[in-house]
Amino acid sequence: MKGFILIAIFITTLFSCTSEYTERMEKALELKKEFILVMKNEDIQNKESISKDLKSQIQVQAKLSGNESLFYRQLALNK
Repeated sequence: MKGFILIAIFITTLFSCTSEYTERMEKALELKKEFILVMKNEDIQNKESISKDLKSQIQVQAKLSGNESLFYRQLALNK
């Protein structure tokens, strides 16, 4: 019985981590799109400040994902 409970807890944790990672990636992809739009738009004032803030928010998402190197690789692959 204890083995079943441990397996159930492990599986629940695994799915919880996967969904958290997915949420972080989705948020980072939104931020990446926003970053690209800001960089392409010539009319935006404070472009440096805005882009710095967006990069910072993406870094936070990467740290919260639990696997920064994998996160950045996947983020780079998604266009």
